[in-house]
Amino acid sequence: MTRGNRVVVPPVHLITDDAVLAHDEFDARMEALLALGGAQVALHVRGAGTPGRRLQEIVERAREVAGEGARVIVNDRLDVALAAGADGVQLARRSLPLAAARTVAPALPMGLSVHAVEDIAAARAAGARGPDWFVAGTIWPTASHPDRPGGGLDHLRAMVESARAEVESAHVGVESAHAGVESARAGAASAPVIAIGGVTPERTVEARRAGAGGVAVLRGVWAAVDPVEALSRYLSAWNDP
Repeated sequence: MTRGNRVVVPPVHLITDDAVLAHDEFDARMEALLALGGAQVALHVRGAGTPGRRLQEIVERAREVAGEGARVIVNDRLDVALAAGADGVQLARRSLPLAAARTVAPALPMGLSVHAVEDIAAARAAGARGPDWFVAGTIWPTASHPDRPGGGLDHLRAMVESARAEVESAHVGVESAHAGVESARAGAASAPVIAIGGVTPERTVEARRAGAGGVAVLRGVWAAVDPVEALSRYLSAWNDP
């Protein structure tokens, strides 16, 4: 997930949950999606109720299939990410604090889940090197979190603007994998904001125009009749000028 001293963040993030991971055809679907998406896709292996050993197996297989293409990220479980050789870890409120995770795995790319501008400010105020990307939501209403109303594009723009604020970056710059979007600067790093929550292919275009560095999708791909065709639509939407 790194290129030199930079972290390359793919624009389309495929999020799993326990139901997705337990599906009889998960392995075949995963392989097909990673093959299609290549370097423009990051697979987030997320399963709070899935045993660690199974998560490790999934990550190792995904890394084998992905090769130098798609990136494989483990949500929450830093131990699994390290044991399985994942490309990164996604931290949330229930996870280890970012500073503690950096102490354990200083070279591992790390994302942080946020819900408000204040969360981004708090991440910066913690004093440690900030996250390499943010997953920010909920942007539009979603069945995954029915208790969270979507914040809309204004909410997304505010978080993008907050993440773009210049901060000291002692170790690494960050860039988006989307052609033409460059956020690394000497001495400062702007962590891409990945929009999550109710994202459709049509809303993917809106998120990109609002400054997002990518989108994250769960049901929009995994619950589709044809997940590969669904992913193709998201990729086309992101890459459409």
